[in-house]
Amino acid sequence: MESAPLDAELTWRDAESLVFPHHDIAVGHTRQRPAADEALVAVDETSREGIVVCVVSSGARGWRITVGRHTMVA
Repeated sequence: MESAPLDAELTWRDAESLVFPHHDIAVGHTRQRPAADEALVAVDETSREGIVVCVVSSGARGWRITVGRHTMVA
C-alpha cells in the first residue's frame, strides 16, 4: 500500500464552536494547527493553519456528516 501525501502530517484541532440550529442539525467549527511530537509548531509558508466546518444531521442511522469544508488560512 502506498502512503498518501498527508500520512505523516500531525495536526491539533481545537473546537471553536458547536451550534444546534435545529434539534437534529449541528454545525461544528474547528481550528486546525500543525503539530509535531505532540506539540504545536510555528506557522509558516509550509505549515499553515486551517479552518474546518462540518454540518452533521441526525436521522434513523444516527448522526452523519452532511457537508464539510476545510479552508487553509493564509
